[in-house]
Amino acid sequence: MNKILLVLEELQLIDKSMTVAEAFTFFVIASTGDDLSLAEIGERGGFVPSTCSRYLQALGSFDRDHKPGLELITDPVDSMDRRRRIRKLTPKGAQLVATVVDILGKRVGPALAAASLPVSPIAAGPACA
Repeated sequence: MNKILLVLEELQLIDKSMTVAEAFTFFVIASTGDDLSLAEIGERGGFVPSTCSRYLQALGSFDRDHKPGLELITDPVDSMDRRRRIRKLTPKGAQLVATVVDILGKRVGPALAAASLPVSPIAAGPACA
C-alpha cells in the first residue's frame, strides 16, 4: 500500500489536479507504446473516444482550453498516414515512468519497465524477457 501512495505522490508532483482517468491513460500509452488508436486507448479505460481525446490533450502540450498541458506525451500526426497519431512519451513522461518503475520494483510488467529504459526497442526486448 505504501508503494501505491508513493506513486500517487509522484503524480501529484506532476499536477495536483491529475485525474485517475488521465493517469490511467498515461500508463496505457507508457505500457503499450505508439501502436494503439484513440478508440483502443479509450476501450482499455472504458472511455468514449471524445473523453479519451480530452485526456490525451491534457497529457500533451495543451489541454482543450489551450492551457498548458502536462507535457507527458506527444501525439503528432503520422507523416505516412495523416489519419493516425503516433503517441510517445516525452522525456518528462519517460522520467515519470522510470520513477514509478523504481517505486514499484520488479512487479511492473515488462512493457512498462521497458518504457522507462533509455535504449532502443531492439535492445530492450531481451533485457525484459
